[in-house]
Parts: sequence; structure tokens; C-alpha cells
Amino acid sequence: SNAGINAATGGNINVCAPGVDVLSSYPKKNGSNTGYKLLNGTSMATPYVSGLAALYMEQFPALDARKIWKLLESKAKPIEGLKYRDIGKGLIQVIQG
Repeated sequence: SNAGINAATGGNINVCAPGVDVLSSYPKKNGSNTGYKLLNGTSMATPYVSGLAALYMEQFPALDARKIWKLLESKAKPIEGLKYRDIGKGLIQVIQG
């Protein structure tokens, strides 16, 4: 979501993940009985990336964190029509090895 803000100092987007209309737990308010809400933003996308990194670490225990990161980037799927500054290498992908 930062679209390359501070790119000169390293603040750029490397990969992207779902972050729109993600069903998330949410405090019940005003008689709501669900405790869930559709939310948007990096707070919704970040758990996908960290969760996939954890799965890769379990699947490939011989790889260090830097190699896991390279794996995330190398397997990301570019999204046609979207700029690199907005999605980096692309949408993270689950792989089986």
C-alpha cells in the first residue's frame, strides 16, 4: 500500500498479498452478533506473507531467512496491468517442493 514510498532508502514493495475484503475477527459492537468484518489494507495482507514464509521455513528447513525471502520473491506471480511499484515481484504463491 505504500506504492514505493521512501524507495530511495529501501522502503519499497517486494511482494503483494490479498488485502481487500479480507474476513477478519472484529470486536462486537452495537448488538452485532458476528465478531467478524471485511477489512482492507496492509494489516490484512501482512499475515499472508508472514504465514507463507513460516510454511516455507517448515517445508525447507535447510534454507536461512534470506533464502526464504528470495524464494517468496522468485515464486511471486506478476499481475498484468499493475505497476511494479505497487506490487513488487507480484502476488505470493504457495509452492510444493
